[in-house]
This record gives sequence, C-alpha cells and structure tokens, in this order.
Amino acid sequence: MPWNLPCDIKMFANITKGHPVIMGRKTYESIIRKLGHPLAGRMNIVLTRQKNYSVKGVGVVANSLTEALRLAETQESSNEIFIIGGEKVYKDFLPYTEKMYLTKIQASFYGDSFFPIFNEKEWEVIQGETQCDKGIYFTFFVYKKRLLEIS
Repeated sequence: MPWNLPCDIKMFANITKGHPVIMGRKTYESIIRKLGHPLAGRMNIVLTRQKNYSVKGVGVVANSLTEALRLAETQESSNEIFIIGGEKVYKDFLPYTEKMYLTKIQASFYGDSFFPIFNEKEWEVIQGETQCDKGIYFTFFVYKKRLLEIS
C-alpha cells in the first residue's frame, strides 16, 4: 500500500485477526518485505500458479480459488474468510463475495494495483465511518451484497 494510515491498519488487524486471509503471491511477498513475517494470528493462504512456491511461518500455498477456500474452511474461525489482495485475487473472488470491508481514501497515491470496479447497485452500505489520520480523510465502509429481487 502506498499510504500509511495507522487507524486503517488497526481496523484491518482487528477485523481479520483470528480468521483465514487469502492473498496473491505478490501481496504475500510485500507483507514479508514490510513486516519480515506473515500476518500474525491468522492463517495466511497464498494463492499462486507457481506449483513449487513455499511460504514460511503461518502460511500455506493454494494453486486455485477452490483450493484456497477449502484450506480456509478447515479453520475453526472460517465463518469469515478475508480476501486481502492483490488486484487479480480481488477480481477473481468478487463474484462470490457476500460482504466487503472497504476503505476509500480521499487522496491520490501512485499505485500499480487497484481494487476492481464493482456495481454499487448490487451492494448495500451497512456501515460507513469517516476518519482523519495524518491529515488524510478516509471512509471505512462495510458493504453487504443485495439479494436479487424476483419480480
């Protein structure tokens, strides 16, 4: 992430702690570079096409979306499984997602990966809270997928 908002990071940690997190290889490697270890207190599932890829610590490797979900569901705390990036992983899982925790930052940053555009009409905001950290305003949203209306 090209920004450093401690409030957002704390919110992310509180929400995902104790739950499985699924991420792409590049996201995992970025976390290792930044923290020196996988995310603590969570099963880290790394989704990659590289068959012989290995991870250290609390991480496991999956080579497909189905395998990643199967691994996540083996955890006692799998009532919520978190998809934490990158861009392709978000895109691949979005059609199957029922709830999103999403931070919208009201500032511009350089980046080479983005959260995919989604149809906001298909989602209902069930929580929205704006905060300011280090002079940067951001809103933390919780979205729930709308049920299809049958006419």
